[in-house]
Amino acid sequence: RSKIRFLTTIVWLLDVVFGRSVSFYIRLCVWAVLYYFFIQWEFGVVYFVLSGFYFVYITMGNESDEKKDRVSAYSVFNKDGAEVLGNFSTTGLERSFGLPNYGEQ
Repeated sequence: RSKIRFLTTIVWLLDVVFGRSVSFYIRLCVWAVLYYFFIQWEFGVVYFVLSGFYFVYITMGNESDEKKDRVSAYSVFNKDGAEVLGNFSTTGLERSFGLPNYGEQ
């Protein structure tokens, strides 16, 4: 009973202080242990670089159900090329200078 209370307190403290979930810390510990073993096998740099590529891949905003309403700052990644409000575009610049818009007909 006291162990469960202790672990619950640790989980709560980590969540309050760092704002991360327990699964994040478990993954971080597994990554650190694997990194240690790869360093021992003299493949530490390879593991670190591949981990960096994997991190970039998973944070690129894959299409999942909970992220459907998110809009990227780059309009080429949005559905139908929708732009973010306040976006700076060449057509807006041409309009502000009073230049003719050759792109739209």
